[in-house]
Amino acid sequence: MKKLFTERHGMTQPRVKEELERDAATGLLGIVKARIDENWFGQAFPEVCPDGGGHNIGCDASKLKNALGL
Repeated sequence: MKKLFTERHGMTQPRVKEELERDAATGLLGIVKARIDENWFGQAFPEVCPDGGGHNIGCDASKLKNALGL
């Protein structure tokens, strides 16, 4: 059986952090915001056209934010 990575390359401290570092969090939020702007979440969190036709016109960022508990 092949040894684990840590056994092959020396012991490292386990990755048990509970929070993201500031730079990582900022980068991750930037990627998610870019995807929101590209309407990647529009099917799951639709923004309905205000003309009353009930058509999906993109992603409703407030619905997504509420679902994430932010």
